[in-house]
Amino acid sequence: MSAYTQRLNAFKPTITWNVGADGLVWGDDKGGAGNIPWEKIKSVRLRYEPSRAETRRVAMHIHAPFPYIISNIHFQGPMNFKAQKHEFRDFVLAFHDAFPIGTQTEFHKGSTRAAYVGNVIISLVVLAFLFLLAPLLALTGVPGVTTIVRIGLILVMVPVLLSVLVKNKPDIYDPRHVPLDMLV
Repeated sequence: MSAYTQRLNAFKPTITWNVGADGLVWGDDKGGAGNIPWEKIKSVRLRYEPSRAETRRVAMHIHAPFPYIISNIHFQGPMNFKAQKHEFRDFVLAFHDAFPIGTQTEFHKGSTRAAYVGNVIISLVVLAFLFLLAPLLALTGVPGVTTIVRIGLILVMVPVLLSVLVKNKPDIYDPRHVPLDMLV
């Protein structure tokens, strides 16, 4: 039985997840416990979810009768997160290995299609706005150096934005061939 322990945030208990023969079994540090039988799992989604405090966060979203999130980040305190990428990788691989073949469960990688399209559109609009705004500020009396610095900051952040968009491109995967690039 493969086990993985994590705490999502300050408002959630620490949960230990175990991969069992009949499904996922969980227990938390507040006395809660439960199980998710394999046949109740409707979909699994691996998604890259960076934030300011957790820049390398990857989460496995399990949709059964209730949604469950298992992440490679363990909350230890305000702005203090422990990366558990190796333990998370091992757990996700054990989860997929134990998952029975032939179920109706869908396995997804990245964002949903709607979220992805929305992110691309918002990113393009914001980038276009920033590139148009920077020269206009120079015309209104803001020093040229400031404009150059702003454009430089935008250009530095574009590769980060592109990497997030590429990693979260929607796709379907076979549970026997887990997308390892999502677990790094």
